[in-house]
Amino acid sequence: MIEGILFDMDGVLIDSEPIILHAAQAFFKRRGIDTKAEDFRPFVGAGDRRYLCGVGALYGLDIDFDVAVVELYELYEEFAKEASSFEGVHRFLSDAKRSGLKVAVATGSERRKALVNLAAIGLTEDDFDVVISGEQVIKSKPEPDIYQLAALTLGLPLSSCLVVEDALHGVVSANRAGATVLALPNSFNKEALKKAGSHVVLDTLADFGTFDSKEEFNRLLNAAIQSMGILYGTQRIAVEKLTEEQRTSLFEKAVAAAYASRNNAYAPYSHFKVGA
Repeated sequence: MIEGILFDMDGVLIDSEPIILHAAQAFFKRRGIDTKAEDFRPFVGAGDRRYLCGVGALYGLDIDFDVAVVELYELYEEFAKEASSFEGVHRFLSDAKRSGLKVAVATGSERRKALVNLAAIGLTEDDFDVVISGEQVIKSKPEPDIYQLAALTLGLPLSSCLVVEDALHGVVSANRAGATVLALPNSFNKEALKKAGSHVVLDTLADFGTFDSKEEFNRLLNAAIQSMGILYGTQRIAVEKLTEEQRTSLFEKAVAAAYASRNNAYAPYSHFKVGA
């Protein structure tokens, strides 16, 4: 049973991707560099250090992030005045807290930016059981460290946590940590998020039904996961949409693959063969 929800922040709680993009582009503009939005895309969800320094490397600019972050966040605060939360965020969070679920923010951004973001959408640190920010871990997403720390701080195993993400790096991070992943297509499309390993993808948190208990929340979550289909290898297949012939074919292929794996497996001190 899911007992806690770990929210990414940028692109999940707040529509901040355009804000950090404009702030970063303004940062580079001051240094005579005209960047393109697509320059930043590979670094979305990987933390502000990689977001800024990664693009800097593309243009041959060596950036001391610990110094540059002061200017970056000054620019960010100016743009953040027009920020807004995504649809369904406040209701979903309210339902979670009323239901007794533990809630945390786990953001790759530094604490200063996290607090600016929360204030911009009418929330504070006190609305969550814990807020974990990027400077509290050594390895950023897609490594699992930040979600491991968030779950540990909540006192929960990651198998009892749902992570809400929007970025591919974040989905991979949550999967590596061992959490269930709900993704929102605010930064990447649904198919990319599914292929990255999301257990369920919703357009917005408003699409998740209202709930007032842990049991009701888990029932709704399990139903949403089931609607995504069953995972075969790296592909999710909606079994109910398959014909009988397709189901039989899948089963036969799975059995054949299992036999092939057994017959060609390496097991010390056994009669199994080595190699394929």
